[in-house]
Amino acid sequence: MERHGQVSMQGRYEYPLTRPVAHTGTIQVPLSSSLRNLDPVGGKGGSGITENLSFSFCVETPSLTGPDPTRIAFATPGAKEKWLHPAGSDSANLPPYMLPYHRQTLDNLKRLCKSLSDGPEHVVASAQINEPKQVMGKPRRLPVTTISLYGDPDVVLRTRGILLESIPLKLKCATVDIDVDQVIGEDEKFRADAAQQLERISDYCGVDIFVVHPEPTKGVSVRTGGSDTSQDTRLKILIYGDVESVECAKIRVLVMIDDMLGLHVDSIFLELSLQSLMCGRGRKDIQHVEAVTKTNIYLPTAFPGVYGYKPPKATPRHPDIIFITGQPEMIKQAARMISELVSNCKLYVKDVSLSMNKIDFIILERLDVVKKVMAENGSFVQFPSLGAGRSMMRIQAPDIPPLDRTIKAILNISHQYYNASCWVLLNETALSSMRPLLPQEVQRLLTDICVFSGADIAFSKFAFEIYGSDDAVKLALKIISDVRFVKENRSQIRVKVQVANEHKEFVSGKKNGKINKIMGQADVQILFEPFNEFDFYIDVIGVDFQASMLGLELVEQELPADISFYIPDRYHKRIIGIGGQHIQSIMRKYSVFVKFSNAMDRDSGGGRDTEEIAVDNVICRTPARNAASLELVKQEINAMVQQVDSEYVEETVVIPRLYHRTLIAQSDLLIGIEKKWSCKIRFPGTETASDVVTVSGPEWQVPHAIHELLAHVPETHTIDMTTSEKLQDALSSTDFKHNVVDRFKMQYGVLVETVLRPKRLSQNSAKGICQIQFTYTRDNRASRDIAIDLFKDFLISNGIMPDFQGLPVRPQSDSFEDSLPYFNNKLFPTAPTPKGSDEPNNSSTTSLPLPMEKLFSGVSLSDSPGPKAPENGMPGIGGSLHHAWDAMKTKPRTSLSDEQRERLVNELPDYLRQPGILKGTAGERTSMYNDSTADLDPSPVPFSRAVGTNPRSEPIGHPYSMNGIKRNSGENGLQAPIGPIGSMQPPRDVPRSRPSTAGSNISGISDSWSMISNTVPPGVAYPDADSRKVWGHFPMFEKRHNGQYLVP
Repeated sequence: MERHGQVSMQGRYEYPLTRPVAHTGTIQVPLSSSLRNLDPVGGKGGSGITENLSFSFCVETPSLTGPDPTRIAFATPGAKEKWLHPAGSDSANLPPYMLPYHRQTLDNLKRLCKSLSDGPEHVVASAQINEPKQVMGKPRRLPVTTISLYGDPDVVLRTRGILLESIPLKLKCATVDIDVDQVIGEDEKFRADAAQQLERISDYCGVDIFVVHPEPTKGVSVRTGGSDTSQDTRLKILIYGDVESVECAKIRVLVMIDDMLGLHVDSIFLELSLQSLMCGRGRKDIQHVEAVTKTNIYLPTAFPGVYGYKPPKATPRHPDIIFITGQPEMIKQAARMISELVSNCKLYVKDVSLSMNKIDFIILERLDVVKKVMAENGSFVQFPSLGAGRSMMRIQAPDIPPLDRTIKAILNISHQYYNASCWVLLNETALSSMRPLLPQEVQRLLTDICVFSGADIAFSKFAFEIYGSDDAVKLALKIISDVRFVKENRSQIRVKVQVANEHKEFVSGKKNGKINKIMGQADVQILFEPFNEFDFYIDVIGVDFQASMLGLELVEQELPADISFYIPDRYHKRIIGIGGQHIQSIMRKYSVFVKFSNAMDRDSGGGRDTEEIAVDNVICRTPARNAASLELVKQEINAMVQQVDSEYVEETVVIPRLYHRTLIAQSDLLIGIEKKWSCKIRFPGTETASDVVTVSGPEWQVPHAIHELLAHVPETHTIDMTTSEKLQDALSSTDFKHNVVDRFKMQYGVLVETVLRPKRLSQNSAKGICQIQFTYTRDNRASRDIAIDLFKDFLISNGIMPDFQGLPVRPQSDSFEDSLPYFNNKLFPTAPTPKGSDEPNNSSTTSLPLPMEKLFSGVSLSDSPGPKAPENGMPGIGGSLHHAWDAMKTKPRTSLSDEQRERLVNELPDYLRQPGILKGTAGERTSMYNDSTADLDPSPVPFSRAVGTNPRSEPIGHPYSMNGIKRNSGENGLQAPIGPIGSMQPPRDVPRSRPSTAGSNISGISDSWSMISNTVPPGVAYPDADSRKVWGHFPMFEKRHNGQYLVP
């Protein structure tokens, strides 16, 4: 029972508070015993007000998981003990922060808090992992580590900085791909020299390194290259540690790989603040140096020491070192070119003030965005170290425009964070009647608010200070407003919103009309306070929570919402119109301000930056309440631009990292692609070890640019086979050279090479393996699958059973998969088994591939004697198509297994393509038509009518895309749309015409296609694309003149 006059600090139960995570005491840090001996908050002079500060803030609880132990090929000493759960533990159900490395980090934090609390400074520190309770309708939040401090304000701020520097707040796992042969020898053991180099890097940088096998692909052997791209067979080097140490170790691993490839390694020193300026906008200058000298240039991290953490036993690292790998003469030339770039670079420096809390939030949460801003503008940003308590940052750039853009971009990031305060106004009666507040109560309340909202909370002199993102600050204020002693007393809430100076008139309106309206509507006070030369503060002051939140919401609705995009300069006059009439009508229609700018495209800095760069030059701005109109304005402006130039987009394409240097060296090729398709090709930084290349430009041009770029990117796919004398004889024959190697190279653009390798320890076969390498360009990947199928047919024709390992994963078509259930309506029957023939090459017979023979369970589909079974046990099968058709019609379809149905779909088109199947006489085709359609649904139209061989039908487009195409429906002359194949229904009162065979060589396949088309359900639409690329199993038709599809 609560006594009169006492105030409770406990929050209301509508807001679920936190609970300590239940685990061993090594993680949960108990409240320091010295906290109980401190004076109560209200015990100083009986006034209830004290100078001491209570401060709580959250840091990210470690969530980085270790590698899969089953895939580890190598680990540096002590790495497994840190990043793997102990043997026998239920690792699948343990949270990530229970890893030994994370537990040790939290134990170190616990000991540091205890030592600081027992020290001479008047401060109490405690740390604890808290897990927010689940809120219905919202995603579950991860546990957070809460640090609480109590003491003198200056000492509390210094202690916060010490704690932030003592633990690795930002952990990272970097990945570098490496070929198997570089680290694993022929004995399948990890090479000793590679292990020694990795251990040396681990000790120097203070990180842990693993080498793991790639994740296995479903149904395919990883070791033998079983994936759609050969890059999936590379091993992965995983580097674990804090962000700065991981970046340092990754650069040294990349240098180690270059050294293994035979490149010379050298280094130079350059002031860190000049490195970004030397690179130029979008790294164009440094990539130009790499292209000319054919070298790799590795730059260090742009923010050394910003987190303040230094791993124990790690060697101090120089922040200005740059590694260059290549040929010795080229390295010297690259160093001279870098020196010239630095000497010709101008330098403009600007110091900008920013709240120290916002600087810390940017370092912890948005540092990657700052790196992108620096790369885009060729500028450098220097932040104070985390928790240093300084509120000044320095920006430098080679010219004024990029300097201003960098400052505005960083300040725009800071606008997402709010500062707020809540003052509890106590009168003398309340002060005299309330009991002193205990530090434990204050700490418990601040911890709950901090964990649930994610904001940093401070309490002193009955005033709450809140720092964090906009949503976090609002949620914290809501929780504080429901605390009982805050509700029972008068309070004042003040929220500060940082806005750019250029938007002051936009927000206030004419004669402060907007602000006056908000103050009258929400009963709040709004003040404009200057902050620095670029920004100002909007202070929203209210006497209660509801009024303050209403006023803040109305102010946020008046803040500018903008969108920017690129429109080529030649369209600006057309869009603006005579006297600006056209653009003004659009602005009035949507209440959006539109501004065209050409100065953003040009810099006066000279050099390669003067080249045209597609920078956003159209800005649309409107109040946030009307933000939905921005996209409409953009669409209307893009509608006045030609399709080839409208809607600039960015697409990414994966190209192996080691091939970037070769492409960059072909600068004329890249410039030609960029000019031809009006696109920009950007390669990632060499030190990022990324395979992702970005292509930006008009939406309709980017795919063409990517296709042309990939035409110069080679790719190799390797298939393994167990070697044998018969296989070696076949591969060394002239037939293999002429019909496989030369044919694939000339006809399909695929280079075939064979490599004999000895037996490896992991192979059970006593013989070695034969590797068949298919080399092609990335844009020609579809020809690889065709080449593999033809090579398989070559082996079968030579009596060799193909035991391929590492076949590529076949792309599956959704429309094809949808048609499979309907393929069960008709089945292939059992035909009488005829005798074999001694003339297997007779024109009236054909050889069925082994998978088709297995599909029909050894039943012959021939009416003539077949050949004797060859040595490999594959029986010969022959006969014309209509015999197979008769067999198909009488066998119950339900008797086929699922595997047989799947093989039927895959192998039937290959059977129909073979010589002798589709080249019968006209009389045979007429008979075949009558026989094949006897038991089929009479509604579908033969394929010959669809492609236009029947004079009563119109020629159509692609045979797989028939939606919306008109056809003559018969004597009534009505036009009706044709649906997908299998749904072309003629009127019932119109007799179905026979296919015309005169003067056409396609009508012979009309009936076979009718059988296939009858299996496709109505409503299935086929993609309008090249059939050889979309339907790899149906390369039956090739487009010729006048839209006709003929037999290849």
